[in-house]
Amino acid sequence: MLFIIVLFGANIGVFQTAEFSWFDFVTDYLIIPTVVALYLGHKLWNKTHVVLSRSAISIKTEIIQRKSIHMSKTYVAGLVSGFLGGMMGAFVLGHFGAGLGISPASAAPAQDVISASRIRMLDASGGRGPEVAMSPDGAPGLFFYDTKGRNRLVLGLYSPAESEYPFVVLNDTHNEAAGIFRLFGGQETPVVVLKNKGADRSILGLNPTSTDPFLVNYSTDRKKTAVFGSF
Repeated sequence: MLFIIVLFGANIGVFQTAEFSWFDFVTDYLIIPTVVALYLGHKLWNKTHVVLSRSAISIKTEIIQRKSIHMSKTYVAGLVSGFLGGMMGAFVLGHFGAGLGISPASAAPAQDVISASRIRMLDASGGRGPEVAMSPDGAPGLFFYDTKGRNRLVLGLYSPAESEYPFVVLNDTHNEAAGIFRLFGGQETPVVVLKNKGADRSILGLNPTSTDPFLVNYSTDRKKTAVFGSF
């Protein structure tokens, strides 16, 4: 009777979950019918029978059984202790787990959100890789660096003060913008700015007021020439 209680009570947590799981039930208690089947199979295969009379027990077997009494008591005590410990753990988890944020029916959820103001990736050699960062004025950006650590590409949004327009910036090896693609004006028209050594040389896009296309060029002395349209 004690072994039956231990066998069925050791995994009592299966019956205490919010939603009964047949998978957990089968995996926890499959050993019971397995052992019974193996025992009966052994009996049928070897055609043995249960010894009911003490007269059939040999003297040698009697001596061995007497020597194993102490070990049996220790084994039974261990089983009882394990059963009681399991019952106590299930009781504590079921009654106090919710207050501690512990769910007996599910594992701890995986963390799917990382909060940080700057995240930097490194390449295989420890060199600087892409970086996601927030500027002090609240503008987010994704920065790409070459093998020499120079910023060559930026994807992001302007600050809230500049209407948070999206932009793409291509930088030269001197970390100066060589090309900018962005939205501009109240109608959020697209504009492409081509630059050299930090100076605007050509601007192509849609007029922010009329939305008509335009192309404007600038000379090295900053003289403006309109190819078509106005800006």
